[in-house]
Amino acid sequence: MTLVVSARGKDFIIASADSRGTFGDPLVAFSSFHRYGWATGGVPMFAIYLLGRRYRDNMSVEELSALVAYVTAETATQDLRVGGQIKMAKILTDGIQEIPETEIKNLLDRY
Repeated sequence: MTLVVSARGKDFIIASADSRGTFGDPLVAFSSFHRYGWATGGVPMFAIYLLGRRYRDNMSVEELSALVAYVTAETATQDLRVGGQIKMAKILTDGIQEIPETEIKNLLDRY
C-alpha cells in the first residue's frame, strides 16, 4: 500500500508498507489524487476510511506525518496484504527527506 498525503496543498508525505521494503509505486497514488488532499495505491480500503475520518486540509507536516504513520500501521494490522517495514518521506518545496525508522516509531508512539 502506498499513501501520498498533502499538507496545505504544497508539501507531501509519502508512506509505504510492503514486504519488499520499498515505496511501492507512488506514481499510481499520485495519479489518483483524491479531491480531499490524499491518494492511495495498492490495498487502501482501511486507509481511505481512516484518512476520511482524520485528515484535515490545514494539518502541518508534523501532524500529517503522525497521521500517515498511524494510517499505514493500522492498515497493516487489518489487511494481511499490507505489511513489512513502514517507509516514509517528506516531499517539501526544498527537497525530499526520508523519515528515519526511529522517527516513524516516535510518531506512532505519539499518535
